[in-house]
Amino acid sequence: MFFQILPLYELGVKRSQRDRDAYPRVYGDVQIRVDQLTPLGRPTLTAYLFKAMPHFRDELPRLYEVNLDGMATLAFVIEGVELVDGCFYQQAWHCKEPEHKIQVPWTLCPRSTLDELI
Repeated sequence: MFFQILPLYELGVKRSQRDRDAYPRVYGDVQIRVDQLTPLGRPTLTAYLFKAMPHFRDELPRLYEVNLDGMATLAFVIEGVELVDGCFYQQAWHCKEPEHKIQVPWTLCPRSTLDELI
């Protein structure tokens, strides 16, 4: 599903509230799956942003050993470790629904008197 993602750590150090407010969110399709071949050398639950084309660069490094840290009505936090320049660092993504919502086509149609019967 598509979310606005905010990384909460910078090279394993938690960002301050001021930095988090100033940091731009990344919009992407968050996918979580078990990968067989990972830098950890074993099958691992991995979170990543799906790319439509393989030659596109990753906007965020993949998260390995993913856990659901917290969940609310319109947002959730997943945490894990990321690989940056050959070192593993703690990372968490705050994912919330996009500000611009997609309207379902049938909700755009004009209402009729038959809608009251449903």
